Amino acid sequence: MDFVKLSSRSGPFLLSLVAYCSLLISCINQDSMHSPSPKSETSESPKEISYLAMGDSYTIGEGEKPENTYPKQVVRILEKEGWTFSKTQILAKTGWTSGELLEATIAQGLKEERFDFVSLLIGVNNQYRGQSPEQFQTDLLHLIDLCRLLVNGNTSRIAVLSIPDWGVTPFGQRGPQEINRIAAEIDLFNQIIKRETSKMGIAYLEITESYRGKGGLSAHVVADGLHPNQHIYSDWARALASIIKTGILKDVDKKKPDER
Repeated sequence: MDFVKLSSRSGPFLLSLVAYCSLLISCINQDSMHSPSPKSETSESPKEISYLAMGDSYTIGEGEKPENTYPKQVVRILEKEGWTFSKTQILAKTGWTSGELLEATIAQGLKEERFDFVSLLIGVNNQYRGQSPEQFQTDLLHLIDLCRLLVNGNTSRIAVLSIPDWGVTPFGQRGPQEINRIAAEIDLFNQIIKRETSKMGIAYLEITESYRGKGGLSAHVVADGLHPNQHIYSDWARALASIIKTGILKDVDKKKPDER
């Protein structure tokens, strides 16, 4: 076919066709510019949520201002993103072992309450006092069962944090226990946490390795030389806030398929 000859005979028609197509494309582009972008399935947060943080001195924020603890920082992070908290509760005390935390939950009748999300950080005092990994595992399973009850069985709404290695701190370096022994025992306890949470589809937040890198720096401890300050808690809070968002929105999305 002779394209040149065809073009010369059909010039006016082709010019009109090109002009029409150009106008059509322009209209489509303008319409798409004014059309709202489809919202992500998980773009909107629930109206209000309740949050429970359970643990020991790391959760209560020994030596820090209450507003600098990681649970409080989690709340501020999510509030800045439009989340609202109907209730924030911290059940923690310096020195508590997993067994003592469990006893406190029973004493407070906690199993009768319900929360949208629960976090747990416990076990360092089990190691410090020389309690067995087997006892810790037993207590941990009871605590996880309680967490599942508190969130109505929605395991995506639970996070368990790993135990920080206090042997890296100035206090730990002064020798109340041999630092290699502390590290090995902390690792063993964390293996238990990771294994049990994995079995149940619960988020395991690993904070130990990063803490080993900077938890002993003078800029990252409070006056006692043992407990973290707000800068460490800020790292934990950012990671935990992300897990909370993912867990809650995933569950909300799963429950409301007709609203997509």
